[in-house]
Amino acid sequence: MWKSLQDILPKAAGKYNFAGTLKAIEVCQEYRNIAKEIFTEEALKSTFPKSFKEGSFTIGALNSAWANKIQMNKHRIHQSLQKKFGEKAVHTVKIEIAEKLPTDAALQEPPASQETA
Repeated sequence: MWKSLQDILPKAAGKYNFAGTLKAIEVCQEYRNIAKEIFTEEALKSTFPKSFKEGSFTIGALNSAWANKIQMNKHRIHQSLQKKFGEKAVHTVKIEIAEKLPTDAALQEPPASQETA
């Protein structure tokens, strides 16, 4: 019987010591979803998930205007992350002004999936 990767991956992450990395990826992706919901797609052109380590999530903003928008919605973002991952998983949300968007492919929005017939 086949098992989905979604069922296998969390167990393997714990077994092979990459659970923290997997959680960071999940938190960063969820921020992208939350940002689109609160601010629309424009937010992803000027903000990005910068890091997630030991329960502290940092959002990068390209300028003070976007940092201010994030700050005004920080509580909402934090609550959404805690609702998805638990209060202990994400205990702080920080904002930092960045000089540019990251070029690291891992931090970019994944391409839209295309259905095959």
